[in-house]
Amino acid sequence: MKQPLTLAALASLSVVASIALAGQEPARKPVDFQREVRPMLSANCFACHGPDESSREADLRLDERADAVRLRDDDYQVIVPGDPEASELIFRIEDDFDPMPPEKHGHALSAEQIDVLRRWIEEGAEYTQHWSFVPLKQPAPPRTDLQPIDSFVQARLAEAGLTPAEEADRHTLIRRLSLDLIGLPPTEQEVLDFVHDDRPDAYERVVDRLLASPHYGERWAAVWLDLARYADSKGHGSDPLREIWRWRDWVIEAYNADLPYDQFTLQQMAGDLLPDADVNTRLATAFHRNSLVNTEGGTDNEEFRVAAVKDRTNLSMQVWMGLTFGCAECHTHKFDPITHEDYYSTYAIFNQTADRDNDNDAPKIPTPTREQQQRLAELDAQLAAVAQEIDSIPIDEAALAAAAERVRAIETQWQEATVLVFDRGEEAGGPDYLRQPDGSWVLQEPYVDKKLTGLLLDDPELPVTALRIEALADDGLPNRGPGASGGNGNFVINEIEVRAFPRAVAAPRYVRLSLEGEQRILSLAEVEVLRGEENLALQGKARQSSTSYDGPAELAIDGNTDGRFEQASVTHTRTEANPWWELELPEAQTLDEIRVWTRTDGNLHERLRGLRVELLDDERRPLLQHWQEEPAQEHFVWKLAQGGKVRTLRALADFEQEGWTAAMAIDGKPETGWAIAPRQGRSHEIRVVIEPQPGVVELMAYLHQNYGGGHVLGRFRPQWTTVEDVDSLLTPTPVRRALAKAAGDRTEAERAAVRDHFRASDPGVLALQQKRDALQREKDGVQIPTTPVLVELAADQRRTTHILEAGNFLNPAAEVQPRVPEAFSFGAAPVRDRADFAQWLTHPDNPLTPRVAVNRLWARIFGRGIVLTEEDFGAQGALPTHPELLDWLAAEYRSHWSQKRLLKTIVMSATYRQASTVTAEKLERDPDNVLLSRGARFRLPAEAVRDQALAVSGLLSRKMFGPSVFPPQPEGLWQAAFNGQRNWQTDTDEDRWRRGVYVFWRRSTPYPSMTVFDAPSREICTIRRIRTNTPLQAFVTLNDPVYVEAAQALARKLLKQRFQSIAGGEDRGRLRMGLEWTLKRPADPRAVAVLEQLLNEQREALADDIEAARALASEPLGMLPEGADPVEYAAWTVVANVLLNQDSFLTRD
Repeated sequence: MKQPLTLAALASLSVVASIALAGQEPARKPVDFQREVRPMLSANCFACHGPDESSREADLRLDERADAVRLRDDDYQVIVPGDPEASELIFRIEDDFDPMPPEKHGHALSAEQIDVLRRWIEEGAEYTQHWSFVPLKQPAPPRTDLQPIDSFVQARLAEAGLTPAEEADRHTLIRRLSLDLIGLPPTEQEVLDFVHDDRPDAYERVVDRLLASPHYGERWAAVWLDLARYADSKGHGSDPLREIWRWRDWVIEAYNADLPYDQFTLQQMAGDLLPDADVNTRLATAFHRNSLVNTEGGTDNEEFRVAAVKDRTNLSMQVWMGLTFGCAECHTHKFDPITHEDYYSTYAIFNQTADRDNDNDAPKIPTPTREQQQRLAELDAQLAAVAQEIDSIPIDEAALAAAAERVRAIETQWQEATVLVFDRGEEAGGPDYLRQPDGSWVLQEPYVDKKLTGLLLDDPELPVTALRIEALADDGLPNRGPGASGGNGNFVINEIEVRAFPRAVAAPRYVRLSLEGEQRILSLAEVEVLRGEENLALQGKARQSSTSYDGPAELAIDGNTDGRFEQASVTHTRTEANPWWELELPEAQTLDEIRVWTRTDGNLHERLRGLRVELLDDERRPLLQHWQEEPAQEHFVWKLAQGGKVRTLRALADFEQEGWTAAMAIDGKPETGWAIAPRQGRSHEIRVVIEPQPGVVELMAYLHQNYGGGHVLGRFRPQWTTVEDVDSLLTPTPVRRALAKAAGDRTEAERAAVRDHFRASDPGVLALQQKRDALQREKDGVQIPTTPVLVELAADQRRTTHILEAGNFLNPAAEVQPRVPEAFSFGAAPVRDRADFAQWLTHPDNPLTPRVAVNRLWARIFGRGIVLTEEDFGAQGALPTHPELLDWLAAEYRSHWSQKRLLKTIVMSATYRQASTVTAEKLERDPDNVLLSRGARFRLPAEAVRDQALAVSGLLSRKMFGPSVFPPQPEGLWQAAFNGQRNWQTDTDEDRWRRGVYVFWRRSTPYPSMTVFDAPSREICTIRRIRTNTPLQAFVTLNDPVYVEAAQALARKLLKQRFQSIAGGEDRGRLRMGLEWTLKRPADPRAVAVLEQLLNEQREALADDIEAARALASEPLGMLPEGADPVEYAAWTVVANVLLNQDSFLTRD
């Protein structure tokens, strides 16, 4: 079998010298299959005569030599090596009646192309393996006296009769380096330091400093975010928002740490599958959770889950391997060796994760920042130290015995509650609870689905302080209960609601509204006090604890319920502790209901959370009160006949089902509650502490059991107590059970439980517990972001993967097993999961991954890749301009996988350091600088355009990491969203001036000024941004609020400079300074003269309209300095705007 040509041999064929003797024709070079024949066949023939069996015509493959030259049934050969005249291929191409390729499939081949095919066949019609699939070997540089990059580049230049350009000056070099490596311009001091540094390694020192900069990671993360299709929203029609910024920060940190590319790959592909997986490696897998999620109603989750897995498959092969893998989703690839089965076998590797296109982005994990991780570790250490200190305090046995006796005594003071109200559920007239001799109540059959039960808690002398519900096991219940759910025995108490009713007719004289706590504000739109339809409040007098913002108490009884503050009908107290508002009626009288109207602008109704409404008699004695925990958005109504809602303070149960806690039985939410699975068949209890009610009232407790499915109490015993020591009432159940035994009968575990509980009453322990609680509150208060990640399915949940006919998820065909494409089976180990796949990508025998990676880096440094089509290294992609250089770099990178090391090698080369000056000769022979005959010059990427303007103006915030930011953008862009967040809340602090990598990215409406500069929407993977040059870009840098603000800041920065001693005065000094700040090089006197003329023209033009000048100089940046001349500042703002719009400023050269 003929061996494929190496790239070195390929290159040598292309440079064979033409040797001609006097009077003889020059020798013709052999035809280069890779550069001359394969591209021609691929473009014109492979679609019908290539790898795709579904569209193959005449059973002919021209992509494989064996098939092209074989003898066919009709005794002919498509290609006869050495004999073009006998080759059917030439006959059909030249056939005037039925030429190939057919007209409907493309253009006829030119005479030159046909000549190439003829000569190729004459020379034997040899095929070689596609260049990028050839095994990677590091070629030797042509010259050893040059740096390897320069050796390859200068050899290619010599072939073309060109020489390299001279080295750029130091001003240019430091700006180029800084923009390339960290995406920011150098500071003025950094420029001066380098320009005047005469040490031989001055340039290398700058390189090393920039590579070590924390801003290096921000610059290169921006490149990776395009590849990863990172966005802060989920995509599709409604495009709801998503929290995934912690992964973006992970990428920045990974680049700054120079995480080797093989580890960078492994952690993002399969960080959850590593033996030592931790929160950071799991966070890395959010790379593939950047895929789109469709949250619209009526869509099929499986359809879009499959779409996400395809996206991950396609992206992985294109980003790392440079293959247009998605072309094989519906059929075998028409140009590259990727079959339809290959596609779904690779897809199977990614088809075993737990995400299912869920609206909530599950699965997600807490992903604390590094600062949070450090603080949490410190808090854990402090908590452990406090716990150890608590354990070291000796126990006061006498105090323990007294406390234990107190708990035992309290347990005897429970009194039986009376069941008064029965709600029969859906079956009117159905069974109720029947009282038993022990004070318990048993549900009668047939059991109901849901239930509401009322309990009377009544003591005429003392206020009730707590309620206890014992759920009792019973042999007559399903699974012994205590619930009545069939075959289950569970129950759910969704809510325990307590209400107070006056024992006699209440005739209040005063209505008082109050809030508890520090730093509270009480604002009311209106308070209506109704008897029948009459609003008695209009006849009363109002007062309040304080008044602020022209919001007196009387505004709540002016008959106007409008809650918008600007309508001047809303009360407003100061920010204070325990604010109140009170209404005095003309006389004491009975009432029917009270309506409280809230402030409605903004979200300020939330201020009324936990509002207390009290009724007081003539002598200000309490009659009844109502606790309004949840604030109403507009108003709430208290109907006095329904009693006043009593505040429930705490709840404790002996056991809680996961996700169904005692606290949920008093949280006011009907969908939550307390349940006891899997501990059915045993008795349980819940205790609820209630706020003691003033006045002469009786209490009713309502048990809401609305879960359904018969999840109601089958047998229970309700009790209440007036004990004031509620802390003892809430003694944990294990401790109470231990105390019920004689001290000598308790187990060691029970004795320890008792000791640990009661030692808490020791003053020393109390102080330490307060310290512990404060630490715990701080720990609980850390707002840890959660991030969607990849989680592999358990073995018993794994999906079966099928080929999908035509890519349709509804048309599964043959089953496939996970593997990589057969044509790329590098290495001996099978690829079964994402971890195997990641290791296959960076396997030493994989030639594509290092070639693709170094080409991408080269393109970011030189403006174009050695292979122009970064996204396609297959048959349809471009050929490398410097194949041996590409392989040398790829092999070098593969030997260490360090991006910083590779970048240093590139930027230390003389090729990189060339001046970008173009000569007439080079413009003619190398117009696009493909041969690298000069330094690269190209417009900056979108993020750098913005970041540079902010940096030069002095506005740029170098704050790193954290949630995405909202800098200024045109208003109304988010109004098109169907749901979710529709308002862009522009940041007002330093976040508005942070780097572009942190800007909030919504796929349906990406940040517009960056989009104009070719930034993608990131709905799909973007391998390279195609640079455009449009008038819209000038509109952005001239008029966008970000650039106007930067111009205003630059103007103010320049006006602070003083240049009295410089020729031409302060104006010219400032203009020179502005040019040097923006371009990082000495100012051109001609540019100074042009700008000086502009400055004077603007002063004259703006002098006639001071207010317009003031607006131009201050909006949106803010007020001018005290005493500033608006015309002067506005004129300099125009000049600064021009400085920020220079072509040389927007271009990297």
